[in-house]
Amino acid sequence: MSNLISKLQYITAQEEPESVCANVSEICALGIDWIQLRIKDLPPDQWKSLAIQCQTICKLHDVTFILNDNVELCKEINADGVHLGKADMNVKEARRFLGDNFIIGATANTYKDLLRVEPVADYIGLGPLRRTQTKKQLSPILGVDGVQDVMKKHIMDALEIPVVVVGGVIPEDILRLTGSNVHGVAISAALKDASDRNAVIADFKEQLEKSNKERNGIITNSGS
Repeated sequence: MSNLISKLQYITAQEEPESVCANVSEICALGIDWIQLRIKDLPPDQWKSLAIQCQTICKLHDVTFILNDNVELCKEINADGVHLGKADMNVKEARRFLGDNFIIGATANTYKDLLRVEPVADYIGLGPLRRTQTKKQLSPILGVDGVQDVMKKHIMDALEIPVVVVGGVIPEDILRLTGSNVHGVAISAALKDASDRNAVIADFKEQLEKSNKERNGIITNSGS
């Protein structure tokens, strides 16, 4: 499953629906291959309309389309999957409802959270790495050290589930987390507030590539 989970994901910010669609279109065109539509406090009919519009854009660009929280709508419109926060539907219930043909991501803030969803979820969103304005109700901030502590246990227990770090991530964080077995990152504010989104995406991709090379070097050296 890890090869299906993008190493660079975009989570939409809380904006007017028109802005969300425009941003999704631009970010898909700039080479992001995973979009999570995260919308709060929108009436169900508008939620559905926005989801279908964004899904159409993602299909045009061959981009994975994930809905935040809304399991029922995910199944109704046949999105690629759903991401569930700690206060959303239980991951096991979501899997029973969706079956095995949908991606299910789950949020974790601690290793205990991770273990609770790991047997069922396809990937973990671990965070927040740092404080961010794109989400109102934040779990305790982990920081780089906190993420590394969780991932040490992930490595010790030989877990294979991909972990994506979320919450105020900047390109420099990627190399700081090299060797921690983190699969990738999910970003929102880094693109929402960027004056040159193409440059930001290129920077993230460059750091991910460097991290992957260093990680492979670490694995090779440790095995020699």
